[in-house]
Formats: sequence, C-alpha cells, structure tokens
Amino acid sequence: MLLEKANNFAKELAHSEDSISAAWTDRWKTRHNIVPKKMCGESADVRESDVLLHEWKAIKLRQILDTFSPRDIYNADETGLFWKASPDHTLAFKNERVSGGKLSKERVTCLVCASMAGEKVPLLVIGKYAKPRAFKRANRLPVEYRTNRKAWMTSTLFDEWLLKFDKRMRAEKRNVALTLDNCAAHSVNTAAVRNVSVYFLPPNTTCKTQPMDAGVIKF
Repeated sequence: MLLEKANNFAKELAHSEDSISAAWTDRWKTRHNIVPKKMCGESADVRESDVLLHEWKAIKLRQILDTFSPRDIYNADETGLFWKASPDHTLAFKNERVSGGKLSKERVTCLVCASMAGEKVPLLVIGKYAKPRAFKRANRLPVEYRTNRKAWMTSTLFDEWLLKFDKRMRAEKRNVALTLDNCAAHSVNTAAVRNVSVYFLPPNTTCKTQPMDAGVIKF
C-alpha cells in the first residue's frame, strides 16, 4: 500500500515511475525506524476516556487501596497453556528456509492468583483427563488439578477454588480483596465467603485494569 501511494505521488510530481521500488520503501522504513511487530493483547479495544474505566480508577480502586494493605489485595485470572505447541519463532541463517507445522491445540487452563506484595496462591490447573499417564507415578502434585471435558474453567470449579481460598484466609485471620474479571464462570456466592471481598473489574477493560494481563502471567 505504501509503495502504491508513493507511485501515485511520483506520477503527480512527474517523476519516473520506475524510481519508486520496494528498495525505496525498505530504505524509508529504515530511515524512520519502522519495523514489523506482532500485534497482541486487546488494549486497542479500550478507550482511556471510557466512563467505566475512569470510575474504576477514581472510585473503586481507590476504595480498595484505602481499605486493604498491598499484602491483602489479590488478583486472579485464567490463562490457557498450550503445552504441545511448538515455538513460532526461531533463529536461522539469512538464506536458510524455515517452515512450521500446524500447532497443537492440546491445552490446560491455569488459574493464576497473587497479591500486590507478590504472595502467590498455588496454581489451579484444569485438564481433560482425570488420570493422565504422566501422573501415574506421582505421589504429590505441586498444583491443584481438576478436570472437565473441555479443560475450561466452570462456575462449579471456580466456586470450589474460592471456598478453599476463603478458608485459607480465615485460618490466617485475614480479610482480603480479590479482583476478578466478568467471566461467566466467576459467579460468586457472596453469602458463602466471609473473609474474601470480591470486586469485579469493569467489562471490556481488563487489558488495562487487570494486573495479570499486564505481564504477571507471562513472567
């Protein structure tokens, strides 16, 4: 598109059409430090001026920060781990041809939860199979493991996890805040939890308001 536009300008300015080539666009990109990048995330879907986002930052978030210490403010979110997928980037010689194959869709879902102070809750991992072959000789797992047919989070599994988390906070005699997105599986029975205050992030703003989406899960 850039090359075509440049050729149009060349015609209008009576320049030779042959003078505008792909090499010209390459030099133009180099001169202005323009490089190809892979777009990821959903931040483009959120406007900073969004009313809900402003209200969250100015009112609700301030309320949480004033009420709870950083150690007692938690955020939880799910992520998919495609454990059979091969890397889609590699290093190769300049003239070497590289190719990839179809990526595996085999996955597990992980619920990640941590506090502002860095205290981590053990991972909840959801898989398809109740007794995977890899677990055959395992006497103990470093994570909580649950199953369902699609390896997705469900309201039943989330309720189970939340009750355990609440029980743990009660045993430690702590009252904590837990921020969540508006996922349908995050249906919370507030009457069943006593030591965990649940706060839902504004819809369609989690890429800017959820700490887990700001690189916590990735790193």
